[in-house]
Amino acid sequence: MRLTPPLNLGLNIAMKEARPVVEAVERAGGISALAMALNVTPQAVWKWVHEQGRVPATRVLEVERVSGVPREQLRPDVFRRTEAAGE
Repeated sequence: MRLTPPLNLGLNIAMKEARPVVEAVERAGGISALAMALNVTPQAVWKWVHEQGRVPATRVLEVERVSGVPREQLRPDVFRRTEAAGE
């Protein structure tokens, strides 16, 4: 099921900030499914969505692997998209 604004996750943060983490949760099959895949508690994932609005930098690569959401979208402040050589 695709979540659309207003999210039924009840976000307390700006939608623009939370969108990549919300997309990762959706693609993974929900908060509990993502938590299980990452071996963290659903409460931890809930906190990323509702309070922090982003995935912790230490979890980005795992979330990318599980959800398919690129690291550059999850944490553009940490991972920058690189241009191919010569472009």
